[in-house]
Amino acid sequence: MPLEPTAAAARASLARVALDRNSLYLEPCCVHTVVGAVAALVRGHPGTRTQGDRVRWAVEDLIGVWRLISYVDLDEAGGSREGPLGPDPQGLLIYGDHGHMSVSMMRGDHATAPESATVFMGYAGTWRPVEGAVKHHVSVSAHPFQVGTELTREAELDGDRLVLHGVAVIDGRPQRRVLTWQRVPAPVSAQRPAGMSVAETRPKEHSP
Repeated sequence: MPLEPTAAAARASLARVALDRNSLYLEPCCVHTVVGAVAALVRGHPGTRTQGDRVRWAVEDLIGVWRLISYVDLDEAGGSREGPLGPDPQGLLIYGDHGHMSVSMMRGDHATAPESATVFMGYAGTWRPVEGAVKHHVSVSAHPFQVGTELTREAELDGDRLVLHGVAVIDGRPQRRVLTWQRVPAPVSAQRPAGMSVAETRPKEHSP
């Protein structure tokens, strides 16, 4: 079983990789090269707890709904700067226990954002964990070029906070973005009392 990572240590290692402000997504042809380099950074950091090649968290730890609380770029010195969705990004990430996933993100200041600004990013498909990372297979997307590709996100989990590191390749060089998510509790209406089956929580059908 993989160990829960030390978030600060992993983040410090990954900060050595540059980021680009203009692209969130990894070009398919460069996935293996870039992800291999990033994984080597994580494994090699003395403050990151690992077992073999895998950072420790279980699949069930990711299942649920996550709210976007931060979306930043990292510059070459490791400093953060505003990401492509502005100073107040908003979004939801859903990992289902059935293997499906979706992510929708938008600018919080979309009403006053410049006309040329990116306002929305999102896609849906399936997901699977692979050695401390999550792979998203894209079925539909706001960016048609992504459909049919598999995107890799290095993942750090610290309690109810999930940090995903996305890699883009611009002009042949890897560049990084960091998205931080907070777990969203299930709404009271969706929580069923102990001992009650799912069928018992469904609304009753009434005859006209």
